[in-house]
Amino acid sequence: TAKKGSGAQVAQERWVGADTVVVSNGVYELAFDPQTAQLKSMKNVKSGVAVDMGIQWGWYNSSVGGCTPEISPYEYSCSNQASGAYMFRPNTSELMYPGPPVKPTLKVVEGDLVTEVYQGFSSWVTH
Repeated sequence: TAKKGSGAQVAQERWVGADTVVVSNGVYELAFDPQTAQLKSMKNVKSGVAVDMGIQWGWYNSSVGGCTPEISPYEYSCSNQASGAYMFRPNTSELMYPGPPVKPTLKVVEGDLVTEVYQGFSSWVTH
């Protein structure tokens, strides 16, 4: 957001309300569900083709090496390789949600050049 008097336009903010929130750049439209504040679809404006879609956030526990349960055959689940800087090796296939499941916050900031969508899923996960 620009400062007043800087010659730039001040961006306008809007929060999710009772209606579907639609954000468009003239090429694509993103639609957000007002009940869940989640992305629900993307539309190609020129062709009119729309697809349902969403974003899911989560994390996995890192492996310290050894055997990972739930992987078959069992011999493929064992390795001395731990997760690290260049190796992602979870110790389970269970996705952990980033905090208690809550309705994310949804804020749209519209400026002359850029429109931004901010979603907050927990105190440490924003998009």
